[in-house]
Amino acid sequence: MKLLVILFFVLMTEKIFSYNTNVMYKADCFLSLNKPEKALDLYMELLKTSPFEAIVLNRVGFALFSLNQFKESIRYFTDAIFYDPFNAAYWNNRGAAYSKLKQYDLAETNFSRALKLNNDNPRYLYNMSVVCFRKKRFKESLSYIMQAYKIDSKYVKQRFDRDKVLEEIKKMRKENPSDKDLIEIEKLLTERHKVLY
Repeated sequence: MKLLVILFFVLMTEKIFSYNTNVMYKADCFLSLNKPEKALDLYMELLKTSPFEAIVLNRVGFALFSLNQFKESIRYFTDAIFYDPFNAAYWNNRGAAYSKLKQYDLAETNFSRALKLNNDNPRYLYNMSVVCFRKKRFKESLSYIMQAYKIDSKYVKQRFDRDKVLEEIKKMRKENPSDKDLIEIEKLLTERHKVLY
């Protein structure tokens, strides 16, 4: 009898695991094809069988993020962090959601944590650069983006819009013409723009 119960448990576990893997794969495909609504439906289905799986919670958060539902995505990223606090991606994702809501202090806290867990990820460095820029800490922002560039120049080149950054800096310089940091950053971006291109 015990052997029968164990065999039944093994078969059910394999069936559930196989089903979950299949559903996760489909949901990931929909998300990569820019169909976050369909992906979200499948991830939510997975949550019924795996409500404490950090990876599923993170993916629900990411699908919500893709749908511009940033506040709701934060809830799922927070749950993912609760179950797996050592996954830097979850901290970065929650930071990105806070950044979209212009809650830059909270975004910075999350990006800092992601960088403590993985300090050589160009995405985390780039995101921290953006937050520092928004908080008018321009030298720090440049430092983070240069670190990201050294690790993965292609990633930075795809995301960094030098002209847009220069335009914002010029606007800020009109308001603060004697700000030495702004003058220096503008000069660096103008002279060394080939570094980021």
